[in-house]
Amino acid sequence: MVTYKKAIVGIGVFLIFVALFLGATWKSGNRAQTLFDGYYAQAKTDVPYIEIVSHDYQRGFWASTDTATLRLAPGYFGDALPKDVIDQFEVVLKSKVHHGPFLGAHGFGAAFIQSEAKFADQENEKLLQVFGDKPPSITQSTKVGFDGSSRSQYESAAARYSDDVFSVSWEGFRGTSEATPNANQVTYRFSVPTLEFQASEPKEGTFTLRFSDVAVAGDAKKIFKTAPSAYLSSGTVTIDKTFIVDEEFALRLDQLSYALETPVENQFLSILGTLNVKNIVSEKNTSPSDQPTGSALANRMLPISNLSVAWSIKPLNIAVVEEVVGLYNEFMSSSDRLAESDVKDTVIKTMEKFLPDHPTVSLNRFSVELPDGKVEADASATLADEAGASFELGVTGNLLMPPKVAQLFPPVMPLVMNGYFKQEEDKLLTAFEYKNGTLRLNGKELK
Repeated sequence: MVTYKKAIVGIGVFLIFVALFLGATWKSGNRAQTLFDGYYAQAKTDVPYIEIVSHDYQRGFWASTDTATLRLAPGYFGDALPKDVIDQFEVVLKSKVHHGPFLGAHGFGAAFIQSEAKFADQENEKLLQVFGDKPPSITQSTKVGFDGSSRSQYESAAARYSDDVFSVSWEGFRGTSEATPNANQVTYRFSVPTLEFQASEPKEGTFTLRFSDVAVAGDAKKIFKTAPSAYLSSGTVTIDKTFIVDEEFALRLDQLSYALETPVENQFLSILGTLNVKNIVSEKNTSPSDQPTGSALANRMLPISNLSVAWSIKPLNIAVVEEVVGLYNEFMSSSDRLAESDVKDTVIKTMEKFLPDHPTVSLNRFSVELPDGKVEADASATLADEAGASFELGVTGNLLMPPKVAQLFPPVMPLVMNGYFKQEEDKLLTAFEYKNGTLRLNGKELK
């Protein structure tokens, strides 16, 4: 009798577990559909340059499928992109949504989503012409947690695009991103082994850009109340080697890095940027092993080492930045936004909003090592609206260079001879100031 009762209890517990599991699976399915429907509904208003041609969500119990066809919005680009071209490049985004809570090899969570984005007509003649035999596709896999957070992985195969003007090729890319609930904060990292841009028909004045081992990483946060889809971003870009090549010369930049930070303090934010390049060398033609060549000036200035630049813009009132974001969105949604008067009015309105806080643009550090010595500089420029004069610009700074470097630039030497630079040991230096339309070097007005 006791054994029978235990069996009944065991079966009851099992049935309860099954009911909870099935209920959780159904709820996860509901949540996944709400997520997709909400995403595309928001995209219609927040991403005006993308048109959602169609969207279909097929709901299942254990899994669902979501299919959307997207293209660039014809009305957004005006005459810049003809409609027949836009139609040829429709993209289909197809997703397989596995409902939680049990996601097989992916553990537990609300959902696991496998997506692929590819062109709608893979056999389109124009598509094959610009991409070759294999038009590119992008795959994405995303695990959604019970709290709404997510982690995604991205991958694309190697591809090449070419038209009558230029071509771009890349050796595929990989990436990851993580998002907090409601995507209020997103961190990301992407890498590309090689990336190359060049003219389709190289001729005088054209050049090739080639990058190797490109990595992009950063984070983005939502901080604007009236622009919920806008993010404030910080991040870094690193490139192991960069080649700039034409028929006569090649420049190679080693270990280039660029970082952008956007710290927030109270109601203000700052924008801080840094650029560093370990070496810049001149090479003959396209071979990294060839001897340096080029003009006499280039040969005197190269190789360059330890180029370092740091700049900042601050303070920027967050409320004003939010207004400017709204102004930008309004400008971009205007059908005649490319008119010169609209551009001018938008720039003026933007600047006028920031003037009361007297934002300062600073070159906090510039330093570079040349064969003839090290050059250093710093500067700051402030926009003011004092005395009713909009856009009154004030600039101050310092410049330091060796005499041999100054000799490379003929206009500098007369300034040295007329006392606009001071010489201290083996350095030439000057403090410069621009105010009320007057430029002073070393305290002397430049006439």
